[in-house]
Amino acid sequence: MTRAIFAELVDVAQLHGLCESFTRLTGAVTAILDLDGNILIATGWQDICTEFHRKHPETACRCRESDTHLAQQLANGHEYNVYKCKNGLVDVAIPIVIGDQHVANFFTGQFFFEPPSRERFEQQALHFGYDRDKYMAALDRVPILSEFYVRTLMDFFNRLTRLIGEMGQARKETEQALGELRKSKNMLNTVLDTVPQSIFWKDRDGVYLGCNRVFANHAGFESPEEIIGKTDYDLPWPIHETEAYRRDDMEVLETGQQKLHIVEPLQKKDGTRIWIDTSKAPLLDENRRPLGVLGIYDDITDQKVAEEKLRQMEKMNAIGQLAGGIAHDFNNQLAGIMGYADLLHDNLADPELLRYTQHIVAASQRASDLTSKLLAFARKGQYQSVVVDINEMIREVCDFLSHSIHKKIAIGLHLLASPSTTLGDPTLLENALLNIAINAADATDEQGTLTFTTNVTNLDESCCHQLSAELRPGTYVSIAIADTGCGIPKENLPHIFEPFFSTKKQNKGTGLGLAAVYGTIKQHHGAIDVKSTPGSGTTFTLYLPIEHQKAIQPSLPEYMTVASRPAVILIVDDEEAIRNLGVDMLSTQGYSVVTASDGQVALDYYRANWRTIDAVILDMVMPVMDGPETYRAMKEINPSVRVLLASGYSLNNETRNLLADGVNAFIQKPYRRLQILDRLAAVLAENIGSAKSHDFAKTSLTEQDNDQ
Repeated sequence: MTRAIFAELVDVAQLHGLCESFTRLTGAVTAILDLDGNILIATGWQDICTEFHRKHPETACRCRESDTHLAQQLANGHEYNVYKCKNGLVDVAIPIVIGDQHVANFFTGQFFFEPPSRERFEQQALHFGYDRDKYMAALDRVPILSEFYVRTLMDFFNRLTRLIGEMGQARKETEQALGELRKSKNMLNTVLDTVPQSIFWKDRDGVYLGCNRVFANHAGFESPEEIIGKTDYDLPWPIHETEAYRRDDMEVLETGQQKLHIVEPLQKKDGTRIWIDTSKAPLLDENRRPLGVLGIYDDITDQKVAEEKLRQMEKMNAIGQLAGGIAHDFNNQLAGIMGYADLLHDNLADPELLRYTQHIVAASQRASDLTSKLLAFARKGQYQSVVVDINEMIREVCDFLSHSIHKKIAIGLHLLASPSTTLGDPTLLENALLNIAINAADATDEQGTLTFTTNVTNLDESCCHQLSAELRPGTYVSIAIADTGCGIPKENLPHIFEPFFSTKKQNKGTGLGLAAVYGTIKQHHGAIDVKSTPGSGTTFTLYLPIEHQKAIQPSLPEYMTVASRPAVILIVDDEEAIRNLGVDMLSTQGYSVVTASDGQVALDYYRANWRTIDAVILDMVMPVMDGPETYRAMKEINPSVRVLLASGYSLNNETRNLLADGVNAFIQKPYRRLQILDRLAAVLAENIGSAKSHDFAKTSLTEQDNDQ
């Protein structure tokens, strides 16, 4: 054992004071040496040793020899050892044992059992060159002790060394226990600080007794120790939230029951607001009485955001279903209005009345534009699938904007995406960009800026989850449209894509622009993100999947000249107004028209008369039997059946599938008279020569007269 170890086990300073007191009372010499011979304690030593024997090299060597001899004997298991050193004095040593380890030796001595030979000591003085008078005076101060007295001393010292050993052992065990406790505490702290949840515990008065590092950091402290002694009122929580936390604590203390999954807000030291899921349980004493509260909470902010996005998406989908249904039905009504307005226009000569019909058609067209936006939001709008160069499209949009927004608004371009192509409908995408840009310009003052930035962005699963539940990881073209305008209030952000939500003044907007943008981007398997700071501006960022093919310049569509010939047309539509309009539009051009109110009625008639029917104008959405079912059943009867699909919805996947399956053409309601005549002529042109003459101009089929 080393001195350091002995000093760790025994309070050397306190033991030294005890030895000094003993020396003053008895005159006895005391000393404690470690096993290396280092003197730890020395009291009452005789001058003959300290001033003479231990200062001369030769006599000092005899002293060390005496110490060594005594220590060796004790190491051999002696209870104590008495030795007369070569300098003539008697020394006694007793081992100090702590536990089962011999760690030091207790010494006493520097006395005589009988009067010493003065002649010998005079010779020593002469031999070693000591001052004889001083040396002999020091000799006279050395005590002469009886064996009984020495045995009494030894009994006391034996008891003392055993007590020292027991004290050392107790301290050793205490230190070991404290060491284990420290290890346990360190391990517990490590575990608590490793747990990603925040953990804390308080007494009955709400005073914090401890916490883990995550909680401390949320509260603005670097270490958990700093929070001890504080209450929630000392932490950065707002007062109303602090009082809510305290009410929960009191409920747990009063009932002695847990309170689980309390979803509540928390404000961190830096002002960040998060959502937490807290559970609290009572801390119980040995009598099962609550003495405090243990709490743990999870940061569920991401989960709350995801849930809110899911709710918003479900709401938008529900609104989309409603909007799509309304737009479809409204288009059916508009079809009648626009069609009859066209017929009136063609049959009127009065200029004033002609002007009225033009107003009716114009108003109907504006209403049709609104339904187109509703259908875009509902993702039921017309959708081409061609390669589109986004950078080139943005240049065209900016060229348009330069002539339509305030000249002092600076337009910036940072088109960094390469490639910048995506697969989609150029008209819908261009309208989406224009809608956002025009809104941004409206929100920007005359000295503001409007900046378009594109990049190639890799979105991992985490990013996709944050943007949209429908988005898939991959490479996207990102389009950021940033303005320096007034910004969007935080409370309005969740609603900006909802149909008819608008903060513009009355008659300044329909509230459908951003709704259509939302539907378009979703329809293109993309996502849209909005960040806004009131007073500083707004940034819309669109993400569209990259398409590595090169964009192809679209060719202009070719339109046929309206040409009619004798033919029989079967109109199938559940709307009576549409059927009647079709009869009026087509019969004036020489067509013979048969109408049916649903697919089943039409199918029964077609089965009996298919050889006499040249073409079918077939509605997509009907009760009993819808358009696709009716078409497929007619095709089984006549594989060459000529069909023009009509729908209040725009061209969609189901319609495209039918076109791929043999349907000849598609037209969206509401349509103009010339549009339907042109499209029908195109369908019939593929079957010229098969027309037959018929002696009827109009036949209407109902469920009662479908057996012709």
